[in-house]
Amino acid sequence: MTITSPSPYAAATAANTQSTAPASNPATTLTQADFLKLLTVQLAQQDPMKPMDDTAFVGQMAQFTALQQSSDIDTQITALNANNSLQTGAGLIGSTVTLKTSTGNITGQVQSEDSSSGSVQINVNGTLYPLSQVIGVAPPAVQPSSSSTAN
Repeated sequence: MTITSPSPYAAATAANTQSTAPASNPATTLTQADFLKLLTVQLAQQDPMKPMDDTAFVGQMAQFTALQQSSDIDTQITALNANNSLQTGAGLIGSTVTLKTSTGNITGQVQSEDSSSGSVQINVNGTLYPLSQVIGVAPPAVQPSSSSTAN
């Protein structure tokens, strides 16, 4: 009588079928926890007379960790860019800007900024424009002081 065991990859796949779904659905992509489950199943199902090479597992773990860190950095950079745009828009309030639009250039003073649409827009002459349309900025006019010093 011959006993055959399933390959470690088949056992790991059967143990974690959720991770084999298409990558287009973000809820079913392979996470680090899923990777560790697969690794554990592979190690548990391996033939003790022919153990798998542990350096391959360490290499895969290092690659997965690097990929996760790259993804985290990308998320942080995206948040940093959004914060930078918000600060840029706030810094333009009171300034006179020139905007390039499809109908020509528009010049006006920035009254406010709005980020409710997901991107920062500035309010010029009662109309919202994206920051990307700004082609020129002039500082706000300095108002003369109303108090004078008598000598």
